[in-house]
Amino acid sequence: MQSSDQRLNLQERSHPCVVWFRKDLRLDDNRCLKAAYERSKGRIIPVYVLDPRDYETNLLAWPKCGAYRAQFLLEALSDLRMKFKRLGSDLVVRIGPPEEILPTLADKHGATHLYTLDPQDHEEAQKVTAVSEACYREGIEFVEIEGSTLYDYSRIPFAEGEIPKDFVSFRKELERDASPKPPELAIKKVLPLPMGLRAGNLPKLSSMNLSDFTPDPRSTIPFLGGEAHGLKRLKDYVWERKLLPYSYSARHGLGGEQISTKLSAWINLGCLSPRRIWYEVLAYEAKYGGSQGVYQMIYHLTMRDFMIFHAKQMGDSLFDLKGLKEIPKVWEEDSERFALWWQGYSGFPLIDAFMRELNSTGYISPRGRQLVAAFFVKQLKLPWTWAASCFETLLIDYHPAITWGAMQSVAGVGVELPSQSVHPIESGYAVDWEGAYVRYWVPELANLSSDFIYQPYHLTEEYQAHFGILLGQNYPYPVVEPPPPSEREPTPRERHHELIMERLKRFGKI
Repeated sequence: MQSSDQRLNLQERSHPCVVWFRKDLRLDDNRCLKAAYERSKGRIIPVYVLDPRDYETNLLAWPKCGAYRAQFLLEALSDLRMKFKRLGSDLVVRIGPPEEILPTLADKHGATHLYTLDPQDHEEAQKVTAVSEACYREGIEFVEIEGSTLYDYSRIPFAEGEIPKDFVSFRKELERDASPKPPELAIKKVLPLPMGLRAGNLPKLSSMNLSDFTPDPRSTIPFLGGEAHGLKRLKDYVWERKLLPYSYSARHGLGGEQISTKLSAWINLGCLSPRRIWYEVLAYEAKYGGSQGVYQMIYHLTMRDFMIFHAKQMGDSLFDLKGLKEIPKVWEEDSERFALWWQGYSGFPLIDAFMRELNSTGYISPRGRQLVAAFFVKQLKLPWTWAASCFETLLIDYHPAITWGAMQSVAGVGVELPSQSVHPIESGYAVDWEGAYVRYWVPELANLSSDFIYQPYHLTEEYQAHFGILLGQNYPYPVVEPPPPSEREPTPRERHHELIMERLKRFGKI
């Protein structure tokens, strides 16, 4: 049995390993961190590099990373730093190009290996490649570890370049021939940082060319970055409030806390591991029995993998207007129409409500994203890349592979994803007949009758005055011609609405 002196000498003889954190800002189920820990016998140097290129402007001349997501990131880094301090170390934070900072830092402090997570899209892959090449020149071994998805890319039952283009086929094949690896427990202790290595300070929003803001109290949940808050939200949703069984029936909802877990911000930044979520919902199923909510959770984690795996293969075409299918389409580059859409003044109440929530909180429901995206490309006929760039700036849970891939799909030039009705009027009446969501986010329409909450443009000026609105003044006319009714069978509530409309037309009220 080794004495404490022998163990100390063994630790002293081991070389430190640099762990480059990117989208794995957690200790739990962090394979990259654990592999570096085992190789270095606890002498790890955890580093996060804020690359100024990530905070430049996109094709809209907007910040690539908006204030909501930047603040969430800074909170996550603060949480990770606190966790490392409790383990006896610290998180090193640097600002600059990672391919310049990381090899120099590793070489200066005697690190022989640099560990990092596998990239999830082409832009991230380019950055990882640049660091890998710089490490090679410095004689530092670069190690890339899988751990960003539920299923490992190296273990999926598809040859490279042969992943199905439709999600349904992908899911069926994956669930039959593959299974996720179980999550790993967090490390419990690390050795202090090398002597003379400063941890560095976290930047402020102002140094990232962003303005401070006060969180909007109308946000469905407080989005606070960090592993601790992500695990708290998971525990609250699954175990304490037991909302998982109801998530399937509520999935078509427009807004509110219970329609989804809202874990995406923590997952996409790596504050939560997809495998940890998978493990928790299976544990819930084992204790309380199966439900459609449990299946839905795994279904969406699998869809996330599908988007990331395709992004790995697509390269730059993920951001190409022609998309995966390279179908030539004619888009109308109308900046005025675009401005009315993203600001929430399109004249379509449901679309406006979603976009106002997004601008105010950085988040809208999955159903909302599908509706505003479809409206953008089908009714406004604007370039889908504009909408993807808008989401890049505004979404607190933005993920390149998921956001751009989903927009490609809606535009008809990407992978095939399951979709619901995207009619900008009927979709509201179908799930929120009273229009509570619109009244909440578009208060100028709060006094409208439920029959007109999604289409106030049918009202005469007399009736507009009666309800306290005047189209063109305190609420806009529709920016484009409203789409015709869909050919599907109307619901009983929609039939009731049609009867009301016919009666009003007969008496000249609309």
